[in-house]
Amino acid sequence: IWTGLVIKKHFQVRGPGIHFTAGAFILWGLHKFDYPFLRPVAWFAPWGYLLSATLEIVVAIGMLLIYFEATREALAQNEERYDLAVQGSSDGIWDWEERRGDTLWCSPRIYQMLGYSPGELCSGISAWREIVHPDDRERVEQTLREHLARLEPIDLELRLRSKQMGYRWFRGRGRPTLDGPDNHRRLAGTLQDITELKNALQQLRMAFFSIEKTAMEIFWITENAHFIYVNEYACQLLGYDRNELLALTVFDIDPDFTREMWTHHWEILRSKGTVSIQSRHRRKDGSLIPVEVTANYHVYEGQVYNFAYAKDISERLLAEKEKHQLAGQIRRAQKMEAIGTL
Repeated sequence: IWTGLVIKKHFQVRGPGIHFTAGAFILWGLHKFDYPFLRPVAWFAPWGYLLSATLEIVVAIGMLLIYFEATREALAQNEERYDLAVQGSSDGIWDWEERRGDTLWCSPRIYQMLGYSPGELCSGISAWREIVHPDDRERVEQTLREHLARLEPIDLELRLRSKQMGYRWFRGRGRPTLDGPDNHRRLAGTLQDITELKNALQQLRMAFFSIEKTAMEIFWITENAHFIYVNEYACQLLGYDRNELLALTVFDIDPDFTREMWTHHWEILRSKGTVSIQSRHRRKDGSLIPVEVTANYHVYEGQVYNFAYAKDISERLLAEKEKHQLAGQIRRAQKMEAIGTL
């Protein structure tokens, strides 16, 4: 009886099996309670044994029902979690089985990413091959063949032709397995649209390339005057390789800046945000270059930095000097001309 009550109250399984089994346990318990009193009755004994055996069979069937209902409920929960995960993810799901030949199953999300409805694009692999970018087809097919042969996980990037947006970049990942009693090959995985990520990375690479090639020294400087980045032009102008220059500080390349001046400079930079000064930079060979430095104070991810740009002003100073000398010569000539007139 107690077992039946416990099953009815505490088993968290939906379905008739719980009530059926709990009732059977309770009836079985009641029967065991009254059986000793009815056993001496001759006509009841055979029926008592039969009832007891029947209740035992019913309990066994009920326990099987509970097991099957619990298994079905667990499978339903797992399927629900899977559906929620797929719906909440931006990835599409695909599946190919060797025994199905050319057929490739794709989730609705994949068709959505490409702008097609499921009926517009044939499920055959040959149809999907046609929307792969011509420059990617051979590489993709070779990768699939090799990884299927070795049963190794697949992770590749490729371009697929969408219905209205041209070619877009995707990342395909999958895991080959041997399935079924005949060990036929199966390959299932995900497809992710990475076009925006590709574009962002391309812009980032272009931005970095432009910084590297800019005809101006660029330094990223920490609060303690150490370099964490120097561009290619700075290395070439000062005669250091990148690792050598990154091991130095502002004081090593600027003889006009002392450690005592740095603290005051940093406070001014913090208050103003941008400061421009003229200074000199020392090359590795000891020669000095006049520069105009623009320092910019910024906070990035909680850390303060000085993003400094230094321009070689040797030619400008030389031009200014020549201009000044020419102006002096003109003034002297005008003065001599005035004296001769008198």
